[in-house]
This record gives sequence, C-alpha cells and structure tokens, in this order.
Amino acid sequence: MLTRARKRAQTSLAPLPPKKGTVEEPPPPPPTLLSLPDVPLVEVLSHLSVEDLVRAGQASPRLGALTRAHASLWRGKETCDRRYYFEDAAALSVLLQVVPPVCTLRFTVHRSPMIVVQLASFTRKAELKAFTTLEVEGYDAACCVRLIQRVNNPRLEVLEVSGFDRDLEVLLRGLRFARCLRGLRVDLESYFLRCGLLSWSQMDVLPRLRYVSFASTGEYFDGSCQRGPDHTLLQALQSLLLAHNRTIRFLQLKSSHLLPLLPLLDCPGGLERLRVLVTVPVIPAVALQPMRGLKDLRIEITYDGTHQAQIVSLLESCKGSLERLDIRNCRAQAVRALADVRLAGLKHLGLGFGFTALRLEPDALQAALARLPALHSLHIMEQRTPPPPEALACIPAQAIPALSLVFFTDSFRADQDAEPRSHYEGFAQCQALVRRSPMPLHVVAKLTWYRNWFENTVGHSGRRCILFFKHSTSAGLDAAPCKLCTEAEAAVNYYRLNAKIDDRVEVH
Repeated sequence: MLTRARKRAQTSLAPLPPKKGTVEEPPPPPPTLLSLPDVPLVEVLSHLSVEDLVRAGQASPRLGALTRAHASLWRGKETCDRRYYFEDAAALSVLLQVVPPVCTLRFTVHRSPMIVVQLASFTRKAELKAFTTLEVEGYDAACCVRLIQRVNNPRLEVLEVSGFDRDLEVLLRGLRFARCLRGLRVDLESYFLRCGLLSWSQMDVLPRLRYVSFASTGEYFDGSCQRGPDHTLLQALQSLLLAHNRTIRFLQLKSSHLLPLLPLLDCPGGLERLRVLVTVPVIPAVALQPMRGLKDLRIEITYDGTHQAQIVSLLESCKGSLERLDIRNCRAQAVRALADVRLAGLKHLGLGFGFTALRLEPDALQAALARLPALHSLHIMEQRTPPPPEALACIPAQAIPALSLVFFTDSFRADQDAEPRSHYEGFAQCQALVRRSPMPLHVVAKLTWYRNWFENTVGHSGRRCILFFKHSTSAGLDAAPCKLCTEAEAAVNYYRLNAKIDDRVEVH
C-alpha cells in the first residue's frame, strides 16, 4: 500500500503530458557500424582479411573511401587467391574504388570473354603509403588500354604486359594515359604481323620513364618453326626509344631478335648513358653495327652451348666506349670471348658464375685480363673451381697494371666458431695478391662457411667480409680518406648482398 509521500514522488517523476499543438520526437535510432567515427571504424576494419576488406568497401561508399585511403588496413597482409571476373573494364571500377591505388599493373593476353583480376600484393610493412599490384588477364590490347585509363593515378608506375601477338601499336598509343609511368616491360609472343608506325609528339612523351624491357619468343604456338618478328615491329619499338631518349636509363633486351635495336645508342639524338641487359641464347651470331655511345652493358647467358661468336659480335660492336661489363651465368665461352676482343676502355668487369660446375681456366682468365689494360675493378661471384684467390694467384702483375679493386665471394667448410685467418686457405693468397700488385690494390672477400657442403639444405655456420688493402707509402697521416676503401664498401652492396666489411687486414 503506497503512502501519501510515495504517491507525490511518483507524480513528480512522471513525464509531463505533451502540450497541445506539439509533435512528440521519435526515439533515436539504434547505433550501427556506420554510426562510429572514422578512427574506431578504421580500427574495426583493420581486423578484416583482404577478401573481407573488399566486400566491406563495396557494401558502403563510406567504407570504400576508408579502405582506399588508409594504408594501415592493407599493410603487411597476405593476399587471397580469389579471382574476380568482370565483363569489361568499366565493371572493374567497382573493385578499384575500394583498394589502394594501383602501382603495378600486370596484363596478360588471355583469349577469354571475361576479364580475370587478382590482387597480387600490397605495400610492404616499411612503406608509409599503400599501393596495389594488380594481375589481369584480358582479351586484347584495347582491353589493356581501357584498364590503364581506369587505374590511372599518380601511383601507377610499372606496367608489365605479356602474350601480345598483335596490335602493339594500340598499346603504345595508350601509354599516353600513364603519365607517371617509370617502368615498362613488353613480352611479345609469336608476333609475326605488321605493326603500325607511330609518331610521338612532345605531349605523348612520358617524362618519368626510366626502365624499358623488351622480349620476343619468335616461335609459332606448335613450335614447328622459328623466325624473327616483322621489321615494322622493330620500327615501332625504335620510335618509343627515340621519343624517350632523354629519360630512359635502363634498357633490357631479352631476345636476340631485338638486338638490332642496340645501334640506336649511336644515332644522333639517341639514347644517352644507360645500362643495357642482353640475353644471349643458342643461335648463330647476329651482325651488329658499331656503337660508340654504350657505356654500361650486362649480358645474361641462357644455355651452356652459347656460341662464342655471338658474344664476340656483341662486344665488338660496343668496344669503343664500353666502361662497365657484367656477365651473368658466365661460361667458358664468355671468358674466351673477352680474350678475343680488346676492350681498351673497360674499367669495371663483373663475372657471375652462378655456382655452376664450370672450371675456370686460369690461362683463359689471364688472357682475358691481359686484353683489358684499363681495368680498374674486378668482381667474381659464385665461382668454386678453382676458388677465386687460387685463380688470381696465377695472374702476373704485368697483366693487371691498373687493377685497384677485386671483390669475390667464396665458401669453405668449417665449424661455427671458425676463424678465417686460420681456416680459410685463400687468406694468404689474398695477402700475396695485394703485395705483388703494382697498384695499391684492395681485395674484398665475402666468405661463408658451412659444417658440410650441402648449402641448400643446411644453413650456413658463419659469414665474414674481409678487406685486404695496401695504401700508398707517400700517403701521410693527414692524407684524405682512401677512395678505394670507400669504393670497396660500396662494392659489398652492389649486388644487394646486405653485408658490410667486418675485418680489415693491411698488407705491408
């Protein structure tokens, strides 16, 4: 039974009746995910996988804006294997609006009515800005151009296309939509059709283009015949190179059919100082015109049976100006080719053997170095038989009159607590090489030792990078820092070995 005081309390707490002529406000809606502010909403989205992030971005314009703008949502996450199918390039915009800006576009010609898209990778953990690598399978060059227009943004820097057997001129004309492009790779497959000629205006030139790679298989699909591409294809590629002669700094030619592009380096207004990579397969030698502008050349040898005449022809064409030469997958034919060609101006030579079973003949190496009177630095990578110190021990001093820097990698068998000074047989040979050199030679040895010789199955036991050096006797205490010591430190990182000089041994 309520007392009189309780009745008065309940009456005072009861809501007042609405006044006449007023409308009662509806209750507020229940809170949802989209009612959260941006900061907690991004925290919720950060727990989603890549596939769920795509679905969330497509579900709401606001979520799509957040998934595209915030790098933290994608950074370091593994991509999914799911493939997205679209009828045309316009339908692809739904996906592009929710992922980070596309930095790399990889397009492959695939004879299918559908466009197949896969998110290949995202930004690394150390990156502050997010980007996307997009892999696309489309049906022709026009489809690729429409994709370039769709994904074009300030981040689109790399375009890789493969499988093209026609309509290359359509692709080249479409490059004007990618104004920020820095790298271009074009892999042609069985391209035997005529290619339309192009004229590049100043407005169409890509101001940031630095890296260009061309490849052509030159084979029919059934493999029954092999021939080179039509001459109009080379003219179309030449027009691209000449239009960007002030921007391109690295040219890669991965097919011998494209070697006739190299004389462009010597044309008036042609490509200036740049680096050229040429893949030399097993085919007869191709006659090349002399080139006086090429200074940096890298050769990759594909097979053991590469014709020595092919390498000689290539080196003969650019021996007048060549200053740096790198040979990867080096074989005996390449070493003998160096002996057949006198590269009087060559200053830097790199030989990468790739852990092959090839035995390097000291006589062949001596003959090659004797033909390089201006050689300043020599790099020998992954050579086992004989070890680099043993191979260099047979080289007389008069064969290396200007050699000032030697860098090599070597390995030996020892326990984890091994000391290279006592366990490495080449230690004394490196000292002897520095001692008998006519120049103040610096030798950098990057050593790795194992408990056994099965390096591919058992981790290494230790690593050490040692610098053997000899300074000029005329250098006093107040002399400037040695330039060769600085160059030796740079040589360690030239091949991205992620190493540094650990020990320094002065030879008297």
